[in-house]
Amino acid sequence: MKKILYILLFLTFSLSSFAQNGGKINVQGKEISDIRVYPNPFKNKTTISFTSAQSGNINFIVQDLLGNIVKSENILLAKGKNTIPFYKNKLSTGIYIYTLKTKDKLISKRFVIN
Repeated sequence: MKKILYILLFLTFSLSSFAQNGGKINVQGKEISDIRVYPNPFKNKTTISFTSAQSGNINFIVQDLLGNIVKSENILLAKGKNTIPFYKNKLSTGIYIYTLKTKDKLISKRFVIN
């Protein structure tokens, strides 16, 4: 019962505020924008795409709604359009939070595995 209440509270207060800094983050003084996930929801694979104004490094993290990290990967960005493929593997259906994180900024959004 506590897990259900936690999830409901989390969804109520957090899903509308995942994008910090207007949906853009800075990588070495330049921004990442136009972040999209397609398809969403998905069964086996989805692709996170975004535009980077400059090359740099970010950390790509995927968490379940309880905060457990199910994937963490360092990504080298290219200037321009970037894509990160994400495969379901052994994850169960549900809502997951992905985060693009630099040293001092982050942006988190959600996707759904069905």
